[in-house]
Amino acid sequence: YAAGIGAQETASEMLYQRTSSITSALDRRLRAYASDEVDSQPYWLDVYYSDVSRNSGGNYSTRNAFSNYNYGLTAGFKLPAELTPLELVVNVQQSNLNIDSGNQKIDSTSLMAGVLAPSITEVLGAKLSAKAFIGFANNDGDRKVMTNSLLYDGSRQVKSDYNSTYAVLGTALTKLYPINDRLTADALVGLDLATQHINAYSETDYFTWQSRTLNQLQSRVQVGLDYHFNQDKASVFARVGAERRDLISGGTQDYSINGTNVSFNTNNSNDTYITAQFGVKAQLEKRIQLFAIVNGLHSSDTISSIQGNIGLRANF
Repeated sequence: YAAGIGAQETASEMLYQRTSSITSALDRRLRAYASDEVDSQPYWLDVYYSDVSRNSGGNYSTRNAFSNYNYGLTAGFKLPAELTPLELVVNVQQSNLNIDSGNQKIDSTSLMAGVLAPSITEVLGAKLSAKAFIGFANNDGDRKVMTNSLLYDGSRQVKSDYNSTYAVLGTALTKLYPINDRLTADALVGLDLATQHINAYSETDYFTWQSRTLNQLQSRVQVGLDYHFNQDKASVFARVGAERRDLISGGTQDYSINGTNVSFNTNNSNDTYITAQFGVKAQLEKRIQLFAIVNGLHSSDTISSIQGNIGLRANF
């Protein structure tokens, strides 16, 4: 028997993708606090869909081609805290990962929840924020296995069902730069530590994948412009940025084939991303604001992504 290592090689990238949609939504919330929009909009909802893909590294490369479709929603509301503003945030996501044109597929359903402290104090005129999240995911796998058994004509499909848990701690600095009555620039710098623990699981009696804990450092910097019009009832905004993920630990996957212990060391431990987003906001009334956003991403590891978001901020 021989099995591909697609899920193990892409694990660090999937951890980044799992947390990036939440991070993006929270960064927009931080800008709302910086611009004093929150008092009239303590509740918010962000619905998204993203299409992420990567080409393979060619023959004999351990870089697998994949396509990943993520869709979910993030919701939050301001808590009645006295010392500093606090928000409870919940995210639900469904992910469909297809590796090497169907040689391996993983469907994941996950839930993450945590708190955001969007304005702890000011540092050099910028608002300092912090966040903490925990999460859980159920993963259903389908892997193509090569075999010399005549019963399977050279290959067979094996199933798996396993769980994973998440934890994220992060901080960010957000600052606005008013240019005139209608135009405002903004800047954000953030740093997160993301952890994922993947439980041990088996695929038939021949393959046993040991538990694995990934610790990843995620950093980002963004700058943007926000232009208001229609008597401040609508605005358009654009932002560009650079992000980085670095796997601190967990690059080795231990497993066994028919009782023989082996291991795989990933070469996909880090990547750098260039990001861009464009969006619009419309104030229906004082209590309700709608928004729509398109996000694009490209990485040095040839990963490309497009994501769309729609949502609202309101006071019901």
